Amino acid sequence: MSHEPTPSRAAIKGHPIHPMLVALPIGLVVAALAADIGYLAEGSRAWALAGVWLVGGAFFSGLIAAVPGFVDFVGNRRIRRNVTALRHGAVNGVVVVLLLVSFLLRVPDPEGAVLPSGLILSALSAAIVGYSGWLGGELSYRHMFGVDPS
Repeated sequence: MSHEPTPSRAAIKGHPIHPMLVALPIGLVVAALAADIGYLAEGSRAWALAGVWLVGGAFFSGLIAAVPGFVDFVGNRRIRRNVTALRHGAVNGVVVVLLLVSFLLRVPDPEGAVLPSGLILSALSAAIVGYSGWLGGELSYRHMFGVDPS
């Protein structure tokens, strides 16, 4: 396993864009789970409506964050050959699909979609995002992807 720094193809002045963008969808996924738990605890429509916005925001910001990650993956043979990078991209793809399904279920009936499907999808999304974050850390800190030695 090579530990040579591999600069990001999608970067601004050597700073990789993908890690800059992932904080928003990660936070929104966790907040969506919190909103669903809030709905479970209180039954307030406000929590259900918050869940719609949070899941939608997580989905759309996740798509935006995926673009520079995909550019890095496709643009570098060393990254493409890395199993951890492939797994990271694949599990993020799963989360985006789960968020899309959750969003489409919530829009027509925000309250009716929370229990049980919305809560299950939010919890599953949050768990997978946690795993994906671990993989992203492996890519950055162990494999040195996105590291500009200059």
